[in-house]
Amino acid sequence: MKNIIEFSVKHPIPIFMALLALLILGIISCFTMNVDFLPILESRKLLVSTEYDGISAQEIKNLVTVPLENAFASLSGLKKITSVSRDGISLITVEFHWGIDVDLSLVETREIIDSIYETLPARCKKPNVIKLESLNESISIAMIPLDNDLKYGRYIAENDIKSRLQRLNGIANVNIVGGEKEIIEVRVNQNKLNLLKITLQDVAQAIAESNFEYPSGKIIEGEKIISVKTSGLYKNYTEILDTPIILNNNYIKVSDIADVVNTIDEKETVSLYNGKECINISIKKKRDASPLLISKNIKNEIKELTNIDGKYFKFEVINDLSREVKSSVNSLLISGTISCIITAIVIFIFFRSIKTSLILFLVIPICVLISCFILNICGKSLNIISLSGLAIGLGMVVDCSSVVIENIQKKISKNKLSETNLIIAVNEVVLSNVGSTLTTVVVFVPVFFIKGLMGELFIDMAISVISSIVISCVLSFTFIPSVFSLTLKTNNKSNHLPFDNYEKRYSNILYLLDKKRYICICIVASILLIGFISVRFTKFELLPSLNSKSINVQISLPIGTTLESMQDIAFELHNKINNIENIKSINISCGISPDDFESLSLPETNQEIIYFDILTDGREKTKRNIFSIFENLRYIVTFNNKTDILSDIIKMDENMYVMFEDESLGFYNINNLVESEKYIIPNVVTSEYTFLPDRLGNARFSVSALYTSSIAYNFLEGIEASSIYKNGIDIPIYVKAHDTENLSIKDLENIFVNIENESVPLKLLGSIEMQEKEKVLYRYNRKDAKLLVNPIDLTNLLSLQDEQLKEMVGDGIILVFVVILLLYLVMGAQFESFSIPILLMIILPPAFSGAFLFLLICNQSLNINSIIALVVLFGTSVNNTILLYESCINCTFITKESVIKSCVEKFRALLITNLTTICALLPLSIDPFNINSQTSLSIAIIGGLLFSLIIVLFIVPILFSIVLPKRNIQDE
Repeated sequence: MKNIIEFSVKHPIPIFMALLALLILGIISCFTMNVDFLPILESRKLLVSTEYDGISAQEIKNLVTVPLENAFASLSGLKKITSVSRDGISLITVEFHWGIDVDLSLVETREIIDSIYETLPARCKKPNVIKLESLNESISIAMIPLDNDLKYGRYIAENDIKSRLQRLNGIANVNIVGGEKEIIEVRVNQNKLNLLKITLQDVAQAIAESNFEYPSGKIIEGEKIISVKTSGLYKNYTEILDTPIILNNNYIKVSDIADVVNTIDEKETVSLYNGKECINISIKKKRDASPLLISKNIKNEIKELTNIDGKYFKFEVINDLSREVKSSVNSLLISGTISCIITAIVIFIFFRSIKTSLILFLVIPICVLISCFILNICGKSLNIISLSGLAIGLGMVVDCSSVVIENIQKKISKNKLSETNLIIAVNEVVLSNVGSTLTTVVVFVPVFFIKGLMGELFIDMAISVISSIVISCVLSFTFIPSVFSLTLKTNNKSNHLPFDNYEKRYSNILYLLDKKRYICICIVASILLIGFISVRFTKFELLPSLNSKSINVQISLPIGTTLESMQDIAFELHNKINNIENIKSINISCGISPDDFESLSLPETNQEIIYFDILTDGREKTKRNIFSIFENLRYIVTFNNKTDILSDIIKMDENMYVMFEDESLGFYNINNLVESEKYIIPNVVTSEYTFLPDRLGNARFSVSALYTSSIAYNFLEGIEASSIYKNGIDIPIYVKAHDTENLSIKDLENIFVNIENESVPLKLLGSIEMQEKEKVLYRYNRKDAKLLVNPIDLTNLLSLQDEQLKEMVGDGIILVFVVILLLYLVMGAQFESFSIPILLMIILPPAFSGAFLFLLICNQSLNINSIIALVVLFGTSVNNTILLYESCINCTFITKESVIKSCVEKFRALLITNLTTICALLPLSIDPFNINSQTSLSIAIIGGLLFSLIIVLFIVPILFSIVLPKRNIQDE
């Protein structure tokens, strides 16, 4: 180490050139790094969707879900499997442990699907598997037709805009909600079909065979080759009426038995923005894509779309993730700038020298820029976690350099500063600086080995803090001596204001406390008691509760509620909310799109749900007025407390418990465990007609039960026969029974099924009965289950929240234990003692007491951020005792007087190192609007450092004056 110091003193220019190169790389990194809200988090979930049209939820569970679940049980790194079976679809969510490569798991899952697909029932589509991304949509756009033509708007959105957006880099998925789909219905008179003994399939087949275009070959005319094709495409939908249907040796026209109508398909979803019906386009980003870049690209695309289709549509951005990212990052940057200014003022107050303060202040931007370069090399982004790490380090990076400068100034005050004295001054404190740096760094090392969410989230912070602290240590014995070596000839005197008066007063206080040691005992006992009381009253939550301007409300309507009724309710509520002051926007969606598998994979999701996303000014009065409107409804209303993007990732299933079905008793007495049936999820039971095929009857006519079931399905839902092109738009043609809304069960029984050369009514092939059936079935870890909200009796119930917290708390306990162990080992190796590390770590309980007290006073919770603050305190607070201890043991003779004198000499160094860190964190801790997620982290560190500083200044010197002289005698 001495050789490096000598080189820095004697050859300062190479040191400056090396630093300048690193600074240039750091500046380039700042402009090239991705800017995001959170670090890139690995996806841990796969969603397997399997469609099987026309099959009930119970049959889907038995025929599709259970076999697939059993096959997926062999996946490597599997944590749990949950599934939801609905009519016509099976949705299985496979979750893996942290640290598992989900891309490899995706490949393994597809291999399992390939091997099991042949065993699944006929007509069942091949299962599809996708990765579930952590975040919700990055941006959503309201596409408002100016002429209210929702048909054309939906078509343009699906066939033009969607493909344009999906081509952009970083886009994972584009989903469209709302609008209308134009269709052509061939409405067949069922009585005429029965008389002619033909089926809907016959009509659909005739239309499909008449509407085609097919190449016929080529002919040569002279020197030219001319293509020949057969074109029988319908030019308009009225031509469908003239389509012939062959009956034995005769034929009839479609017009003889049906009407053709150009109409609108039954709506599946409705989207409203500020009271206007529109098409909602929601866009999800890939996990490693920058939301700022994606938002910029999408907005540029919107400008182009406005230039092309601005006459017909208005495009408005509803939600934009980049706004939240910009707001959070800008807030941290502003706080960081203020922290730098405050730190510079504190440095000047202590050194009273512009030159010295400037030298020390330059350490801050150098450390920050080089840390950004290191983050970029590690593939990290600039986010609130990494920026918080840099903010924590702002005050800490000057610690090593301030200790060096203070020691240099002591040499100046005693002797003329020369190269030799400069090297000696730096060398005297270099080991102390390295030791304090190691204790700070070592507390973040375990973060790299934790596989859970805490590890994924805070690796960026660990890299930021470690890099900035290590760089600051290196600068203290390279940059600082290099700068002073250049000023040897120009200024050899200290121009800082003497600190002797304060040190003298401090010395008198220590001697007074030494005489009245009971005061020390009272101070320590009071601090520990305060900490114990604060812990009892400090609230615990996984995430800090923040004030959000967005209010998310979900209204669950009775099963079977039509989309038209939902739309009427949505309009009525919109008008009431819109009358409240300070409402900025109201975004409403009704229903669930059938291809929104991610939403349908949640057992609580039903078709009869209205979602409200209300943007306000964030005032409590506005929120209360909105809540009062929803609380008076007779429907089930759920307020989603979304605080920030992190709450989207860590979705805690609060007060939700799993009840497993007993194989013999089923869900026995389930209604007695909750206050109301609405607290049972899923609980979608409806009456329905069930067609029960007569297997013997089907065998007698040589048809399968599956075939007869498909006949019934086509009769009720219609058959897509073909499509027609109108103004470049592909419009599907559906063949269905006339007036399906007024069909009776007898009409279904009397439809004919074609069997070779004869037709028989459906009632001869089976019977139709009314049955009660569950429409949504849930399974947890391959067992039939229900979710209970706020159950009365928790016996034999599995708490989902406890399962999630167990993983988080377990990681936290492991982190704290490993930090303590590593801290002990590092200090034990540094001081070659088993007992000294325990003596030095005595500062930790008072530091934690201060952290808990300040959290309580500032009405902050003990959450994931404040727990990390406690980890930070392990290193920062112990550094103070290390500084005092090394100063004391360097005395020739260790006596009570020498110990106190050594502690007094470090009085200013302790104040500088602690107050710069505390003052640097002050801007982060001031959050009057409760919008900063890092407030609790800053407050906990500030409280811990203040209390540890009190103990280090007034208690530790007295403790050392008692212990160290005795230890010195024992050593002799």
